[in-house]
Amino acid sequence: MPQKLSDQQKLVVQDMDAKITALVGRLTAADLRALLVGAAPGGPEEADFGRRFRALSGELAALGDLVQTEAGLSPSVGANTSITAGANPQLLRLELRPELVESVTSSHLNTLTVLHELSHTLREGGAFPVKDYAYRSEWAWGYLTPALTAVNADSYAELAARLAEGALGRPGRYGKLGPLPAQREHLRSVAGRTVLGAALAWVDLVLNRAWIRGSGALAHAEVDVPDSELAARQRAWSADPDQAALVAFEQKLVSEGLIAARYSGLGSHGLSWLGKGAVRGISDCLERAKQLLSRLEVVPVAADGGHVSCDASSGALMVWRGVFGEDVQRLGGRILEAVLAAVAPAGFYQPAYASRLRDIVDWLVENDRPQERLALQPLLRALTALPVPATTAQDWDALAQALPRAILADVATRWQLVATHAADTAALAPEKRKALQHLDTVLRRDVGQATAVSRRLTTTKAEVDALLAAVDAVAKQVVPHFKDEAARYADLRLELSVLRR
Repeated sequence: MPQKLSDQQKLVVQDMDAKITALVGRLTAADLRALLVGAAPGGPEEADFGRRFRALSGELAALGDLVQTEAGLSPSVGANTSITAGANPQLLRLELRPELVESVTSSHLNTLTVLHELSHTLREGGAFPVKDYAYRSEWAWGYLTPALTAVNADSYAELAARLAEGALGRPGRYGKLGPLPAQREHLRSVAGRTVLGAALAWVDLVLNRAWIRGSGALAHAEVDVPDSELAARQRAWSADPDQAALVAFEQKLVSEGLIAARYSGLGSHGLSWLGKGAVRGISDCLERAKQLLSRLEVVPVAADGGHVSCDASSGALMVWRGVFGEDVQRLGGRILEAVLAAVAPAGFYQPAYASRLRDIVDWLVENDRPQERLALQPLLRALTALPVPATTAQDWDALAQALPRAILADVATRWQLVATHAADTAALAPEKRKALQHLDTVLRRDVGQATAVSRRLTTTKAEVDALLAAVDAVAKQVVPHFKDEAARYADLRLELSVLRR
C-alpha cells in the first residue's frame, strides 16, 4: 500500500530533483539530435523532446505528496506512475520502491529510474503523452521513429544518462550494457544481411504492449458492478475508447470460449472467479514472457530447418539456419510463439487460454489504448515492410560466431568500467577504500556465462585476452591497498586462461 514519504525520504527526493534540474541545465540541441536519429535538425520532434525534457526540471518537487513509496512494486519495475483510465485521465501518484529513497548518494542511478517515471507525469492538452514503447536494455531500443522517441519514457532516461556521464567525464557509466544489448547492437550492425534484429524488435514492441494492456484487462476483469449501476456503467464504458477496447477484449475471450460471460449474482454483475482467474493467468503469462524476452541469448544454429525454439530455464533462443529467408513478421511470429510456448502453463489440466496465447497477444494489441495503438502502427508497418536480404549460409554461420563474441566483448567492457570505478575509489581517503575489497566478486558473476559462451566459439584468444586485461586493470587498483586480495585475482586469471584457445 502506498505510503507518504518520511522526512528523510523527502530529502532524498529533493536531491533527485536538484540532480534532474542540473542535467536539464546541460541540455543542448546536439544532445537531442544524437537520440533523434533520422529527424530533421530543428524539426518538431526535436522541439517536443527538448520542451518536455526541460519541463522535468522542478517537476518532482512540484508533485509534492503525490510522490509516495510502495513496497509492493516489483524490483524489476522500481517505480510506477499511477494514472486514472478514461478520456480525462488524472495523475494519482508517483510510486517509488523504498530502496530508491533510502539515502542521498552521488550516483545518478536511482535518479534515472525516477526520471523515467517522472516523464509519464507530463501533461499536455488533457493527456499524458509519454508512454512505454521501448526500453534501453531490450530488443526494440534503437528502432523507434523520431516521433516515438519523443514520447518514449526511456528516451528521457537515456538522454539524462548521457548528460550525467558527460558531467562526470565517465562515458558508459550509466549505459545499458549486458548480453542482450550486445547482441542487439551487433544485429543492427549486420541488418543488411539478416532481419533477425528487426524481428526481435518487432516481438519486443508487440509483446510489450500486450503485457501492459494485459494488466489493464486484469484490472477491468476484477471489477464487479452493482446491478443497480450496471446500465450507467455500461454506457460510461461505451463512451470511453480506452474502456470500450477493454470490454471488446473481454468479449473476445468470451466469444472464443476462453471465459464465461459476466452474469448477475447476489446483486452484483461480473465475471466468475474462474473467469477472473483466467484473465489473471493470461496477465501472469505475459509477465513471464516479457521477462524471458528480456534475458534471451540468441543462438543461431548452423543447420538447415525452419525452427525456432526457446528454453525458459536458460533463456536460449535457438534459431535454425533455415529461417534466414523469412521476412520480419514471419520470423518475428516464430520467435513470439516460441517465447509464449516456453511460459505457457504445462500439465494435464491446462487452462483453455494456454494454447491461445499467440492469439491473445494479437487481441490485446488490437484493443490497445487508442493513443498507443495509433502511435505504434507506423513503426510496426515499417518493420514488417523491410525487404528480406539475401542471407547466405556463410552469413548465418558467421553470425553464430559473432553473437557470442559480442557477449564476451560486452563483459570486457563492463569489467573495464569496474576498473575505472576502482581507480576512482583508490584515490579516496583510506577509510573509503573498503569498497575495493572483494571487488573480484563483481567480475566473477560473469565467469559462468563467459565460460558457456566461449564453448560455441572456434577461437577465443582475443576475447579472453581482453577479459584478462580487464582483470589486471582492476587488480592494479585493489592489490596495492589490500595485498591479501592478490590470490583472488590470480585464481580468476587462471579460470579465464583455460578458456583461451
